[in-house]
Amino acid sequence: MGGHLLSSRGYVNSACLLSDVSPGQIYESTQVCGGGGAEYIAQARAITELNGPVTGGIDPSVQWEVGLNLGASAGRADLVHDDGGTLEVYELKQWTNSTYANTQQQAEAYVSALNTVDPEPRAPAQLGSGLSDSGWVDSFLTPVPGFPTCFVAGSDQPQYQYRLHVSWVTTPGVITVWYRDLPCFDPSTQPVPVPEPSASEPLIQAPVPGGDPTPVPLEQVPAGIWGPAPGNGIPAPDPAGGVLGGGGSGETLA
Repeated sequence: MGGHLLSSRGYVNSACLLSDVSPGQIYESTQVCGGGGAEYIAQARAITELNGPVTGGIDPSVQWEVGLNLGASAGRADLVHDDGGTLEVYELKQWTNSTYANTQQQAEAYVSALNTVDPEPRAPAQLGSGLSDSGWVDSFLTPVPGFPTCFVAGSDQPQYQYRLHVSWVTTPGVITVWYRDLPCFDPSTQPVPVPEPSASEPLIQAPVPGGDPTPVPLEQVPAGIWGPAPGNGIPAPDPAGGVLGGGGSGETLA
């Protein structure tokens, strides 16, 4: 990649990379793209965004979990995109991750490692900006981990409580995955209750590694009723036990 021979591609469930995705989709659980939870879903979706509509697989210019030697230790860059002359590096983290505050330093270390991995000059690496330059903001829903249930007013049919995830580039090279648990609603018949500013929270913000908090771009989250992500169904608990509306992941939701 860019003249470098590097190990890459791992951890993310390949089934999450087989179809194009669009903002505003529902997953059956946080685990459908791998054991890293919602971060893996967000990573898979960013991969497909960088990849574009490629039939039959992922373009070689997009790599993930790229193995790098960082001196005393090894690391893996979440996303590396060869844009035709430069390697753009992104580190993606959920804002509640215990190492989120160090995400910028991680991305910078990966850029440095790529720029010194070979004795001869190769395609230079830099902190990724292409996704932000294009205005990319992604969003998806999952049931809240643990699958707590709730009831919509006037209904005796339980629903899973849902979590809204929003991903975007907060600083060059850093993709933040913000989330918020939503009020109870039926995703098959009701629009997603996207959070809105209120008297108690006039500005909904996310922390930024090494910088000031930034507004969450909720105005770019699609309104209305969302459909399932490719290979997924819209899960709903059955009062008699089991799951109604489960889809393609083969996972038991309980």
